[in-house]
Amino acid sequence: MQDKRLVRTAVLGDRLSTSPFYLPDSRPDADRVVEKFTREAFYCGEYLGGCGWPLTVRLCDDRVCHFAHHPNGPICARTESAATGGEGSADHLYIYNGLLRLAGHTADRPGLPEELHMVDKRCRHIQIGRGRTAIRVQFRDLRTDAWEFEDDELRRRYDHVQWIVGPDALGTAYTLKNRDGYVLRARCQTHGGTREVQVRVDGYGDERQWIPLAQCRIGSDGTVTAPTLTEQRGHHEHARKQPQPALRIATGPVSVPSLEPAHITNPHSNEELGPWVELVLAEFRAAMGRGDRNTVESLRAIHRSTFQQVRLSDDLSEQWAEYVAILNWLSATGASKSAPTRTVRTMPPKPRTVTAREPSSDRLASSYIHTLLRAARNNRSITLYDLTGRTRVSHRTMVRALVTIERRTPANSPLLSALITDQCGEYDRSFRSVLERLGFDTRMPENAFRSAWFTENQRVHAYWGKQRRHLRPSEFQMRKRT
Repeated sequence: MQDKRLVRTAVLGDRLSTSPFYLPDSRPDADRVVEKFTREAFYCGEYLGGCGWPLTVRLCDDRVCHFAHHPNGPICARTESAATGGEGSADHLYIYNGLLRLAGHTADRPGLPEELHMVDKRCRHIQIGRGRTAIRVQFRDLRTDAWEFEDDELRRRYDHVQWIVGPDALGTAYTLKNRDGYVLRARCQTHGGTREVQVRVDGYGDERQWIPLAQCRIGSDGTVTAPTLTEQRGHHEHARKQPQPALRIATGPVSVPSLEPAHITNPHSNEELGPWVELVLAEFRAAMGRGDRNTVESLRAIHRSTFQQVRLSDDLSEQWAEYVAILNWLSATGASKSAPTRTVRTMPPKPRTVTAREPSSDRLASSYIHTLLRAARNNRSITLYDLTGRTRVSHRTMVRALVTIERRTPANSPLLSALITDQCGEYDRSFRSVLERLGFDTRMPENAFRSAWFTENQRVHAYWGKQRRHLRPSEFQMRKRT
């Protein structure tokens, strides 16, 4: 049977390796790079979001070379799309190893303050310490308040923090640009049969060239720098001081291109649509901040089908309202070159709901406890969606199941439910409900609660991890009886 589950990246050595390997498209290039690793085993690594099974190299003349899963192996999520198995699916590991080399680290040296944080089988961020400085690369977007909290936490532990933004964290890039006037971004491009890590400073000025990370160094203050990056920072700082064109928002009704349901596509699932829309809106805001109407028009055309979905979603009404404001701005700054128009429909239709019978909380607890323990042992967090496996579960039943799990674990052990995060990597709302059901006091400021949750999350990994580490005291206290 022909194996059609194709991936383009792997890790070397074992399933928990952080050493990435990229297989080039063409047979000659693939032959050349594979020949250097004839004694190495290739795995669909867990730090790639993979299944952990060995992979076989397929060198082809009539199509791109690729890795193949064993026909009798488990179904792997990396085979579902190019984003999870394509040429860029190991870029976070290439960036991670590139920064390790700059910092003078090696991946096999224990005890160094390094962190490769995975959520929902995707890299959320990587962090590398170097003395009293830290380098944090953010791959998934953070809400502004969440970013401010994590930045404060890092600055309490380190004298200097260098933030770098990955290709998809455009909202975080926008936040950093507003604070500092520029932001250091990282990406990978195929070069010489491998993935080359490149960096560039973005800001208020014109975009400049990307340069290889290998040409950079880490300065005494912990900043990733190079002569080219220094010039780019100066360019954007100068552009920031220049007066920006005023933005006028129309107050009357606006007409936009017809959004006919027959043309709606579904590029993203419901779970992915919200975070993706935030990324797109961040691009809109950045272009509007520069007064770049042409870019805004291009973004509108590119993401038209995405906002067709937003219009039909009750949960994204605020994002739809912001998109309408963007269209108002386009209308106010010039005539739109578009197809026949009609008035925007601001109220999405009510979707039909179908209620299905859900499993009991005891049955769910027996199923979820193994998943949570596996995540804890692998030093990972897990989203509620990944935990439930697409099973529809009400908030009340989920809380009951998690409370049952906590009562089955050893006394005074950390709370496994602290591993559950939302799509942005923040604590899930079910965690607070679990605490209240167990008798903990949750009456504290939001920042204090988030800090206590973060500590509990780390305590779970320290307690249940493959190597037991020092266990910090919990910051949650039991309610006092009155």
